[in-house]
Amino acid sequence: ETPSDAERLVRRAEGLLTADLTANVSIHALAAELGVAPSTLRGHFARLRGRSPKAHLLELRLRRAVELIRTSSLSLDEIANLTGYYS
Repeated sequence: ETPSDAERLVRRAEGLLTADLTANVSIHALAAELGVAPSTLRGHFARLRGRSPKAHLLELRLRRAVELIRTSSLSLDEIANLTGYYS
C-alpha cells in the first residue's frame, strides 16, 4: 500500500524537523516550506501521529539529548546547544 498524500506530507515535515533540532521552526514556516496551510499540516500531523508538529519536535530533541547524555562525554551545556535547549 502506498502512503497517502497526508502521510507523505507528515513524513516530509518530520524530515525537516529532524534535519536541524536547533532550529526554532514555526508551524507557519514549516507549512510554507511544504506548500500547505498551517491548519492542514497541524490536522494531518495530529490525525496521523497523535500530536502536533511542535510536540513532535520537542520529543525528537528530548530523545537526542538523552542519547547524548548516555553515550557522549559532552557537557550538558553542549548537549543543550546541540538539541535546541539553549542555556
